[in-house]
Amino acid sequence: MFRKAGRGVTLTKFGKAFLRHAERSLQELEDGKEEIAQMLYPDRGTIVLSYASSMGFNFIPYIISCFYEEESNRQIEFVFEQRSTLETVKLFREGSIDIGFGSRTDDPDMFFSPIYKEKMVIVVPFQHPLATRKAVSLAEIARENLVTWKKCCASRPEIEALFRNANITPNIAYEVQDEVMITGIVAKGLGVGIVPRLLGRDYENVRMLEIEGQKASRTMYMIWPQNHFFPPAAERFRDFVIHHMAEFQAEKRKF
Repeated sequence: MFRKAGRGVTLTKFGKAFLRHAERSLQELEDGKEEIAQMLYPDRGTIVLSYASSMGFNFIPYIISCFYEEESNRQIEFVFEQRSTLETVKLFREGSIDIGFGSRTDDPDMFFSPIYKEKMVIVVPFQHPLATRKAVSLAEIARENLVTWKKCCASRPEIEALFRNANITPNIAYEVQDEVMITGIVAKGLGVGIVPRLLGRDYENVRMLEIEGQKASRTMYMIWPQNHFFPPAAERFRDFVIHHMAEFQAEKRKF
């Protein structure tokens, strides 16, 4: 490992090889100490979020920007994962995310905190005979090709429940992953769809119509496992979202 050189010593080739590994090990220890420090302090660290695609248009950018309005939160960083609700639940079980956003499922291991509601609307192509209307009933689109979510998506049961409550069997022609695909297929004249009217945003490629005779809406949730350990930064963000959205809904009710 060492050899004498005058009054000092130098490393042999074996010592130099060992030193490289020792330096890497020391760096790993320092990195580990820094990561633990980030997990222990609420004003810094990294939060991994998983969210449904519809929430990525406006809600996620909106709530992050509001969170950063408080200067003490600006050292907290985010990693974003756009996933379906079922995929989010899977990521929780793998221990790879801190907080999720999406629809509700029947999973008893998950806690769902309601955040806001999205009104459901019928979407048709601009050239569709119903496109000049403000509202249509489900009966009027019963024979149309319906574009909707795949069965593995958390929003699919809500669409099925709408038609079931109206005693209608829909003509499902296309099953896709998200709202973007639904409106994209509808825009090409291949069918009609039922999608949420996104928070603060309209679809630009289709005509949106009210659902006549039904108050149809979809609630979106913040999600985490029961008895879940939150790193302090993630816990701070979770509490911020709950309080901020409660105030947001209270302001809306004033008008």
